[in-house]
Amino acid sequence: MKKIIFLNILLILILFLTGCWDSKELNKLGISLIMGYDVENGKVLLTVGFINPASTQEGDMEGNLSVKYAQGTGNTILEAFRDITLKFDRRVFASHNKVIIFGEDFAKQGLVGHIDELMRDREQRETSYIL
Repeated sequence: MKKIIFLNILLILILFLTGCWDSKELNKLGISLIMGYDVENGKVLLTVGFINPASTQEGDMEGNLSVKYAQGTGNTILEAFRDITLKFDRRVFASHNKVIIFGEDFAKQGLVGHIDELMRDREQRETSYIL
């Protein structure tokens, strides 16, 4: 009887401990290279430059840009990210972000809280250049 119970528990664990539960498919991600923050009408304006996967294919000579841009607004940085996700067909993936640019009006409001909010995000890169 103990062996049957042990095998049932083991079977349940094997089903739930697979390695694909947190996978991120490349065709559903918008890999960001550059982010710009500014203030517009009292709200955070976020502009993100994404890699354009169509132009990175070899032999693309049609003059397509290698970067696509999307903008979102919100009361906080996270709301602006959510707004971009609603407008853009992919989710913002900031692990490859190289540069973060803060506008003058945005910086005058104080950067400490905003940088803290960015660094607490688990996908943000700590080695990004901040301008």
